[in-house]
Amino acid sequence: MRLKYLVCSALGVFPIYSGAVAECTETVTQVFNHSNGNVYFATDQTCAASWCQLSGNADFVKRGYAMLTTAQLAGKKITFKWPNIAACTQNALYSSPEYMWTAN
Repeated sequence: MRLKYLVCSALGVFPIYSGAVAECTETVTQVFNHSNGNVYFATDQTCAASWCQLSGNADFVKRGYAMLTTAQLAGKKITFKWPNIAACTQNALYSSPEYMWTAN
């Protein structure tokens, strides 16, 4: 097993991620479904001053829209994995989470 790890590491099979990543548990404050196919939303932390968005894969956008609206209506929080920030601070305009899940 150790030899397999060394060989894979030498070949670069295991990527080394050096970018900033934050997982933030947030309250959804607004959800906006746009005719361009994207979903825009605001939260109490990373998306408080500018819109964030769900875009790309259509299934991700549809499921994400359902998750955002359900959490907002139920008063539940969602945890987002933000690939472009190191702490739960303001994102850039139209930032998109890598993934998200419901929190308690």
